[in-house]
Amino acid sequence: MRSLLVSLNVQKGISPWQNVGFKMLSTGMIFSLLASAWTWLKHRNKPNTLFLVIPATYFLYVLLNRDAFAASFVMMQCLMFSSFLVAEFLLMPTILRHGRFRSGAIVVFCAVYLVVTAAITYQHLHRDTVPFALVKSHPEIESMFWHRKL
Repeated sequence: MRSLLVSLNVQKGISPWQNVGFKMLSTGMIFSLLASAWTWLKHRNKPNTLFLVIPATYFLYVLLNRDAFAASFVMMQCLMFSSFLVAEFLLMPTILRHGRFRSGAIVVFCAVYLVVTAAITYQHLHRDTVPFALVKSHPEIESMFWHRKL
């Protein structure tokens, strides 16, 4: 317990809120929690309560700790539990009952998903990738591969 508390104090507030929000958006943590909460509100029972409370606890952990790096790992933990509620959300009878509404909802969802993932990919491409060169000249290459003739 002491180690956990020490690590919490070390990580607490390590990331700016903008990074935490972006990480929660890019991992899908916000969407899975919202879908889980919606399903739980429609179908309250003991298993659904468990499948909501555990991811909600992880969600609060990331917010209270303000650690964007923890959000990636925590999201994987959340998916194990929230996936049941997210699947139930996607298969809700109210959406499936009306064919025209369902088709429109699927098209809108796919379009929004495409735009959001493209924006996230663009953001990661320009923020997280940095061009670098291991070697810059022919002599550096030769010194790197000294054991064979080039």
